Amino acid sequence: MRQTKPFVPGVSLLGAVVTLLILYLLVICYPQPFFRYSVWHDNIRLYSTAPIPPNAVFLLKEVQTRLATSPAYDGSVEQRIFICGSAAGFAFFTNFAVKSSGLTYVYLNRNIFLRPSDIRQNRLTNYSGLKVMDDRTLVYYMAHEVTHSLTVSYIGVWRYHSLPKWLREGYADYVGKGHDSLLHLQRKFEDCSYQTNREYLGYELMAAYLLDIRNIGLRDLLEQNHVSNLAAAQVYMDSLKRSLACSSAGSLGREVAH
Repeated sequence: MRQTKPFVPGVSLLGAVVTLLILYLLVICYPQPFFRYSVWHDNIRLYSTAPIPPNAVFLLKEVQTRLATSPAYDGSVEQRIFICGSAAGFAFFTNFAVKSSGLTYVYLNRNIFLRPSDIRQNRLTNYSGLKVMDDRTLVYYMAHEVTHSLTVSYIGVWRYHSLPKWLREGYADYVGKGHDSLLHLQRKFEDCSYQTNREYLGYELMAAYLLDIRNIGLRDLLEQNHVSNLAAAQVYMDSLKRSLACSSAGSLGREVAH
């Protein structure tokens, strides 16, 4: 008489969950079938669910121009950027970062996913469904996210994981904004009417101060003396904040210690 193995619901459910997780990771690592259209410039390839307008190549050229200013830039490594066609699609590919504007899977194969965007107008759509109309263009978002990928290649995954937020995001903005001059950044920060993402503006200011004024090399900035570099940058930020009348800047700087 043939014996059958007993059905164990818990084991079967676990197997199904593991299978779904593996399939999801495969989709995250190889999402190309979901993005029908693509265009590239040198080592940067842009994917989209909708037809890509001709000006996309010019945007990618500008992205590469900004990236090339970084010592971490490596033109031999392909960078893949996927522009999602809908908010739901972005939520699927980014899950825990659903409210962000973009996500780089630094611990996988560094695919980059961005929110739905108007490539023709060089604009990204935010979580509220509105186009971001300030100085954060689509070029900025692409260069910012690729900088995260470059940083991982430059110092390794574990060192990247240990970077404080102010440094990780500050350097990505420093490159993504096109290596803005410190004087221009200071003027934006001192302008109390400029309320666009002041937290990240502070991070960018700190990175620019350490790199351009204190002349700290990028590798030393990323790998050494995070505590002393933070202290030096905070002294600089405190000197700026003392001259400000707007209260919105009062909390900026205290957040970077976290």
